[in-house]
Amino acid sequence: MSYGYAVTRADAALEEALSRVRGVAGAPVRLVGAQGLAVVVSSVPESDFGETALKARLEDLDWLESVARAHHSVVEAVFARTTVLPLRLATLHLDDNRVRDMLDRRADEFALLLDQLAGHVEWGVKVYALPPAPGPPAPAAVSAATGASPGRDY
Repeated sequence: MSYGYAVTRADAALEEALSRVRGVAGAPVRLVGAQGLAVVVSSVPESDFGETALKARLEDLDWLESVARAHHSVVEAVFARTTVLPLRLATLHLDDNRVRDMLDRRADEFALLLDQLAGHVEWGVKVYALPPAPGPPAPAAVSAATGASPGRDY
């Protein structure tokens, strides 16, 4: 089975850089290409990733965590070198030929998305706040009581 991590542009330098990257279950990653695009994949055993086995495995939080961390690590390795379209966790195909078929069918869509994302970086922001001090109700609570839109007040 072929486990997909991300879609990107086919690139020999990327393929060389990824030769040292390990994915799910420590498997080496490789590029499967078609129409100038590539999916970063690794081979995974059907005994762990077949339909029945996967349903059971997804209930094992330790296993799920290790797969999620490996998946994210591969996506980050690709992102460090080029524009990337991450795939969902446990994106599976029966083999590399099925990966190529998917790329052939969706090549225009993927190329457009890669063009739109080229040169952009995604940032995340976390905001931490202290719990409100005891006292009169917060303005949003007052607005909610009077019928004003709390979203507008925000």
